[in-house]
Amino acid sequence: MLESSALLRAGERDTAKWFKEAERLWDTHKTDKNATMSAGGYLDWQGKLTGQSLATKYLVLYSASAKDANAVVVEQGMFDRPFVVDYSAYWYGTNDRDEADYLAAFLNADAPNLAIKDFQAKGLFGERHVSKTILEVPLPRYDPASAVHQKLAAEGRACADEAAAWLAAALAALPTGARRPNVGRLRTALRAHLAPRLAAIDRLLART
Repeated sequence: MLESSALLRAGERDTAKWFKEAERLWDTHKTDKNATMSAGGYLDWQGKLTGQSLATKYLVLYSASAKDANAVVVEQGMFDRPFVVDYSAYWYGTNDRDEADYLAAFLNADAPNLAIKDFQAKGLFGERHVSKTILEVPLPRYDPASAVHQKLAAEGRACADEAAAWLAAALAALPTGARRPNVGRLRTALRAHLAPRLAAIDRLLART
């Protein structure tokens, strides 16, 4: 993490200006509990930013605040810039695509998400904030020698491919100039579309 002064010395004038203002606001509004902490230190609390390795090829992400985990596999290099996860998602890094797909299949499956419903916070529209609760559901470590694990990985990747195709078609069908649908509604519709595959994943998870 670089403070504004270090960014300025590196020639990043615009970025340094932005961070200088952020540091000023932090110093003005920080609480007594954070009196000795800098803005950069707070952003990187417990290494949540600098602890991420940009060399890890695959990241499995899931949303922290939704009703269900809603996981996705992101490959480093698929974007113009390095991919860094912010506070609104949990992540796991691996260099094995099969392991990533295996974990994503588990996180997206109905059975694990249903198992945590009694332990989630509840709001006006039902359960919310998956947070780390789903990590309490037992899951064997990925074993490349396991035929069931291999099938789960294959189903996870098939789900991802089908989801990408479905989403592209859904957005392409929108009238010109129309607003994009609510993310929550898209998730619900997508899960309904993927129901047969998610049921197959549930059956495989029961055999792990």
